[in-house]
Amino acid sequence: MMRTTTSVKKKRFFLPYKVHFFAETKDTLEYLIGKLNGKHQQLKLIPYYNNFKGRIFNYDDNTFISEGILLYDGKNIEITELPVKLWTSDYKEFLEELVESKDSLFKNYQNLSSDTEVKFILKVETDKLETVKKLLEIVDENGLNQLYKMLKLYKTIKVSNLTLYDSKGSIKTYSNVSEIINEFYEFRLEWIKTKR
Repeated sequence: MMRTTTSVKKKRFFLPYKVHFFAETKDTLEYLIGKLNGKHQQLKLIPYYNNFKGRIFNYDDNTFISEGILLYDGKNIEITELPVKLWTSDYKEFLEELVESKDSLFKNYQNLSSDTEVKFILKVETDKLETVKKLLEIVDENGLNQLYKMLKLYKTIKVSNLTLYDSKGSIKTYSNVSEIINEFYEFRLEWIKTKR
């Protein structure tokens, strides 16, 4: 069977950041299939950003932390991923200020980033190697690393006060992702029943 398309022009828009979904598709599907089968399960979805290589973890009920990636070889720090919604150009400005500051741990930095990949190399001052190593080992009570904090490789993601169109086409504020998925489930279930 051949598909035909109409020549209606659709307006397209592009967001200036990577579009994210609130979970990997398989997690959402497993939850919805379980709900269809009458299983009452806890919905624990972690935000998912396409092509993001860093880590996202739960901080509290409505907050997640996005973490970049750094590698330390004893002399240099290589940053290969920035937290979600932190632009490479903004980070470059931050590094310039950091390197130029009076008590900087770093001699200089190189920006080897491309359009699709992040890569910054920070050269550590010879007399500051131990300080950087110690910062890498210190973790606070929330599980956040001090070196990552200093290099701004953490960024928060809030999942409260989510405003979307509801199933009736009205703007509605949801307090969490579960409310959105449950409303979609109910709406879709009714829609499927009318099609049978």
